[in-house]
Amino acid sequence: MTASYSANSLFWLLPTDAERRYAYHLSKFYEYIDILLVLANGGQVALHFGFHHLTTPVLTYVRVLKHYEGWELFATLNALHHVLMYSYFGGISAFRPILKWTGTLQLVMGILAEIRMIWVKLADGEVVWPNMIASLLLTCYMMLFVREIKMEGAEKPDGKNKEDSSGSAVPRSPSAEGLKVD
Repeated sequence: MTASYSANSLFWLLPTDAERRYAYHLSKFYEYIDILLVLANGGQVALHFGFHHLTTPVLTYVRVLKHYEGWELFATLNALHHVLMYSYFGGISAFRPILKWTGTLQLVMGILAEIRMIWVKLADGEVVWPNMIASLLLTCYMMLFVREIKMEGAEKPDGKNKEDSSGSAVPRSPSAEGLKVD
């Protein structure tokens, strides 16, 4: 049996759209568990980090598994952001400056895509509640993200990373950095 691959898909490793959507949804359960891991390691859970990680499985269930039109753009941007973010947390400090941009890009594009889907579906008389839920959650993530950036700017007016006694920048946990934008 040969697998057919969608030419427009960015998730080439799984043969069907349904399998890619299911795999993406399952991958988001790490975010839910991540809250427990951060707490177990003595970390603190910030408002954005906690709200986002508790609601992501709901977002992907409603928007990726059940009502999936247009899901790949946001998922691709989200995956790119996560690759860069976890690379940074793994020690590649060169990615630090672009994480706020990739986080913002995925949220803005996600919100715009959901608004477009709502507009098209309303004109066609289709169900819009899944897209409304997605756009509201993404907007909440964006508002909490902007709040964290403002709070971080107030704490560090020079905009520099905190340094250890050796003078080198120290990568910290996602919640400590305020970078967990998904």
